[in-house]
Amino acid sequence: MDVTSILSMVDSEQLMTIIVGIFAVIGYVIAAVKQAQKKNAEGVVENTKLALEKAKSVATAINNFFTPDVPMDAEQEALITEGVVTERSWKMETAMRVSLFNMLIKFGASCTQDGINSVVDSAEAKGCVEYGILVEDHDGNPATSCKSAFVTYGAASLMSYSEVQNMCASRANAPLFVIGG
Repeated sequence: MDVTSILSMVDSEQLMTIIVGIFAVIGYVIAAVKQAQKKNAEGVVENTKLALEKAKSVATAINNFFTPDVPMDAEQEALITEGVVTERSWKMETAMRVSLFNMLIKFGASCTQDGINSVVDSAEAKGCVEYGILVEDHDGNPATSCKSAFVTYGAASLMSYSEVQNMCASRANAPLFVIGG
């Protein structure tokens, strides 16, 4: 992956946030080093701890900015519900819905395209960016041989019944939806 492709994945505001964060961390480290050059041992230790705490805080803020987590905080939720973040960045496109249906059928699920659409529409109406879809197989049991799906920001991954449950639990209890045959 070259620099151009990496830069194309972030917009200018995100890039500026990263750059400002990096400069803030560098500034705090420089301040700690300068203080360390002074003779006051107590001040050195205290200022070094303060600088490291501030650097950690900046690094955490940058990480939180780029790490989608469920449930969303009020600010993230407002971005989605007020339309600041475009729906196309977190809602499932029609082509993905069709692909998901075809993959589930291929791996033994007993469902309809309308069933998939209904679940996805319901999750998106609730503002869910991550959720699980448990699908029953031909014998009406989702925990047997068929695959289910975990959806994150409009992209679906096929997994076993238990893997979807575990994924949802690990994502701050992302909701689970069941589709019957």
